[in-house]
Formats: sequence, structure tokens, C-alpha cells
Amino acid sequence: MGGGLAGAAAAVLLARDGRPVRLFEREREPVDKVCGEFLSIEAQRHLARLGLDLDHLGASAITTLRLISGRRTIETTLPFVARGLTRRRLDSALLEAAAAAGARIERGVGVRSIGTERVETAYGELAPDTLLIASGKHEVRGAARDTTTCETGYVGFKSHFRLTSRARADLADRVDVMLFEDGYAGMQLVEDGLANLCRSSRSGGWPNWEEVGSRS
Repeated sequence: MGGGLAGAAAAVLLARDGRPVRLFEREREPVDKVCGEFLSIEAQRHLARLGLDLDHLGASAITTLRLISGRRTIETTLPFVARGLTRRRLDSALLEAAAAAGARIERGVGVRSIGTERVETAYGELAPDTLLIASGKHEVRGAARDTTTCETGYVGFKSHFRLTSRARADLADRVDVMLFEDGYAGMQLVEDGLANLCRSSRSGGWPNWEEVGSRS
């Protein structure tokens, strides 16, 4: 269950192995998710093994890191070519790969609860031989996770922007990482000329955009 990165990747591999796979995804259509959308070389290798062609999907190429803290800036070449791709497009491509491998993908179907032998869905009860839970941030009744050791108080923000041609040229081939008290923000190009701005911080921690905005 779950059609995000983990659930869809597992569905691809299991279906290729000849296993009958039925995947439930609660969203009817692909959606955006809070994510930096930066693909490292390790992530790219995993996606290649799953059959995804990042060039075909329109992923941007990133070769340089620009680190910004206050008014100080350091720029360096990455030891690999990173890629930028929205989760909307990446998740959709993985589900398509799973379906092509033989998995049965059912969108708009949420799992309501999980019992010892049965799973309750919007379609009724099921009794699967094996159940893989990949629900991401969503809790499922009957399968609560132990969160006693998890840190809390963090806030994530993400938004896509259409940049001016000058700003887009300045950001081309680069990821900007801006450090501020209690957090950081990153900005890079993804597909179709979009720029993704994503930040993570403890509650209340915001960057001084007057200082870093002109650089991003």
C-alpha cells in the first residue's frame, strides 16, 4: 500500500519477480510533495535500475553547489552530476513503471485500518498473503509507528517558481543552499524551467530573505 517512492519502487521489483502486486494509492492524481527534489548519484543509480530515464523525464542537471550563510558565499563543483525532478513527475513515472511490470495500481483508494489478518479499504476488506506498508507521513489505524524517539518541532516548506530568464540563467547547473539559524533552505531548477525552493527548520526559524534573496 502507498504509491510514493518506497511503495512504487517495491511494486516494480516484486512485479518483475513475477509476484502478484496490488498497490493502493490514496491520491487520485499525482500531487506535489514537500521535498528538495534533488537526486544524488546514489538515487539516480536506484532509479536507473528501476528503469527510469531521467533525461526522458526532463530532469535538470546540477554540477555546482553554492553555499550561502549571511553575506558569505562559497561555491564548489559537485563530485557528480546531480539531477532535479519534481516529486509529482517522479512518483508518477515510478507508478507507470510498476504498472508496466505487471502491478495492479489502484488510485483513489485509501486503507482505513489494518488488522491481524485483514485490511479494510474503501473497496471493502482484503486478506493479502503479504502486506507491505509504505504510507509515508500518513498513519494507518492498526499499524501505528513508534514515535517516542522522533524529534519534533520541525517545519517544512516548498514552492515552485517561474523565474525571469536572468534569474533562471543564474541558477542553471547549480543548487543554492542557504543556511540560517535553526534551519536551511535550498533552491534549484527542476524540469520545464521551474525552480524549487524548499526549506526545513525548527518552528519559528526563518531566514533573512533580505540578505539571501538576491543571491537565490
